[in-house]
Formats: sequence, structure tokens, C-alpha cells
Amino acid sequence: MNNKSALIVFCKEPKPGQVKTRLAQSFLDSHLSSSIEESHELAFNCYHFFCNQIQQKLIQFQSLFKELDVFICFDSENNPPPILNQVFENQKFIPQSKGNLGQRMKIAFSSLFKLNYQKVICIGTDSPDLEIAELIEGFHRLDSIDSVIGPCEDGGYYFIGIKNNQHQIDTLLNTAMNNINWSTSEVLKQTELNFTQSEFSLEILNIWYDIDSLEDLKRYIKIFKPMDLPFLPKGIW
Repeated sequence: MNNKSALIVFCKEPKPGQVKTRLAQSFLDSHLSSSIEESHELAFNCYHFFCNQIQQKLIQFQSLFKELDVFICFDSENNPPPILNQVFENQKFIPQSKGNLGQRMKIAFSSLFKLNYQKVICIGTDSPDLEIAELIEGFHRLDSIDSVIGPCEDGGYYFIGIKNNQHQIDTLLNTAMNNINWSTSEVLKQTELNFTQSEFSLEILNIWYDIDSLEDLKRYIKIFKPMDLPFLPKGIW
């Protein structure tokens, strides 16, 4: 029996002004930076730090889950971006396709199912302190259901997992990804509605949070010391 599983990490190439832009605006609004350029630099450093934290989680996860392959799905013209290649050392890389987030995720899932992966979970980079136990639980739940979601407090989700339902996989992917107002508080509700109106099963796991604002960041850095994040301004502590 084939038990191949895959974890996709959706991420952007870290560049100031192109990652964590809402967090950058929070730095500026809270007077923790003196210019938009400084805000973007702070947000870039946070994003880079999050990616490094996620890689450490991935290494730990792979040591526990031997039949797991990790794919870094990057949004960049480079192949792969050198900075991500350095952060996610020894991981596999695949480029994101064009289109909205749903279209890009659907193609990423589909490409791995064509490689005969049976269970695939996709995460982002906004929840670097996500417990590995949540991912393990997600993969286990996919033994008996079609899809699993880890919901976020903001109405989105921090991961979505889908089982390779062979002959109906295209319909299942459309159910999970179509007719969603991405990057809004309606994502989870709309996804649940799609499944309710379909023949496929969905299970919602424990709620978690994204880091999009200064308050989110303060919540996250409670587990660190100032020396761990020397790039952050003193006022944030």
C-alpha cells in the first residue's frame, strides 16, 4: 500500500516591501520605525526569521514522519530564490503557478497527486509557532476523511489537507478552492459551505493564529528573548 505523504509550504521570496506588508504598516503606525523603508526592513527580517523557525519545525517533523516529503512552493522568478534555498536547505522546491491563491494551491496539490502522493497538507509562513502535533493530527485524520483544515482566528486557515481521492480528485480540489474570497475573514466559512454542498467530508481541527499585526507579533515573541530577535526595536518588548 502506498502511504506517500507530502507537506507543501507556500512562501514568497523574502524582499523588503513585498512580504508582511501589514506588519510593516503596524511598525510605522506604532512609531516603532521612522520611515516606511525602515518598516519594510523590519517586516522583512521578521519574515526571514519566521521561515527559519518553520525550517526547524520541518526538520523535527521529518524526523518523526519518515514517509514525508516537503516541498517549498515559492513565488518568485528565480528558480529557486537563493535566500529560500539557503533557509530551507535540503528541501524540495516547486514554483507556484499563476492566478489567485486558490488556483495556485489547486495546481500545487494536483501536481503532487499526479506523483502518487496520497495525503498532502499545505501550510504558509504566517504561523511559525504552529505545533507539530497539529500537522501530525491532520495527516492521521486524512486516513478517514477527504479534507482537514486548521482554522485561524482571523477567519482563514493555517493549513489545509486533502486526501488523494483518485477518480474524483479534480472535483474535490474544486470544492476546496473555488468560489473563495481569499485574504478575507470569509475564507473558512466559504470553504465549509462548499463542502456542505458537496459529497466530500471535511473536519476542522484546533484554532491557531497568523502573525499579521504588531499585536500578533507581540504574542509570538513572548517565547523568545530580545537577544533572539536583535533586529526588533526595543519598544516592542
